[in-house]
Amino acid sequence: MITDPQHWAVRLEEYTEYVDADGNVIDEGDIDWDTEGEPDAEPEEGLRHADSVVERTAFEPEWFCLNPEAAGVRISETYQRNAEYFARDRSTQSRTSTGDLDSDASDADRQAARARAETEQAEAQKRERRIVVNLNKLGAAATGVRRQFITTLLARKTRPKGAASFVADCLARDSYMLTQHNRDEGAAELLGIDAAKVHAAVSDLPASSDNRALVIALGLVLGALEARTGKDAWPNAAPVREPGDDRIYYGHSVTSGDYLRFLAAKGYTLAPVEEVITGTRTAANTYDTYLRDKENPAPDEQ
Repeated sequence: MITDPQHWAVRLEEYTEYVDADGNVIDEGDIDWDTEGEPDAEPEEGLRHADSVVERTAFEPEWFCLNPEAAGVRISETYQRNAEYFARDRSTQSRTSTGDLDSDASDADRQAARARAETEQAEAQKRERRIVVNLNKLGAAATGVRRQFITTLLARKTRPKGAASFVADCLARDSYMLTQHNRDEGAAELLGIDAAKVHAAVSDLPASSDNRALVIALGLVLGALEARTGKDAWPNAAPVREPGDDRIYYGHSVTSGDYLRFLAAKGYTLAPVEEVITGTRTAANTYDTYLRDKENPAPDEQ
């Protein structure tokens, strides 16, 4: 056991955390930020009101051994390589943060520049966290609207135009699609039938029911693709492929972008967060638009 404190030092890393009235730490992802400043607003299910938490400064300790030899600490080769790498990285960041200063700038000026750079980095990280939290919320909201559209699409008496080509293309490119992602459950929800009756919905069809059979096949494909397109699908943008481009996104040949573009061609209006998935908007732009709309809601939303 190491008991001599003179060989050790601690660095306190400052960060912001959220706590409730009893001082319990609350995960930022569990806060409904849409309720901030609105006491009467009801938070979304599973989330808590933003005004029920407060920000506070917290510190995380990082321990360092000042004299490994005297402390009897052996440094591994891996640790030494990592230490040298991070030392070079910190040196580069320090030069970058003070690079705009004149050569005769004082130590105080350089320290102030480093402090500003660290503050800007902390703010950027906080913004990134807010983007994740809020775009996930937008993704969850879009899911309900999208599934309702598909349910209506599959309930029509006539099959959607281009459905056969889409189904064939998906199955040719992604032969394992229908074996994954709780296919029956997703397809059953979209088709409006019980999950246990998906197979019977096909086997019980009369011989001349090709049209309905194709709709069910489309439902199976859309059910698999819907399961791939969770509320957090937006970081994995899947823009239109160039001719001959065989890149895959999300680990699959058929992407969430392909899925959403098919729905858009059938009359579905993509939500901004879904446009991030199709590559026509950026996450940052969508978040900024969300903030503007929140601060200046349309007249019918006030």
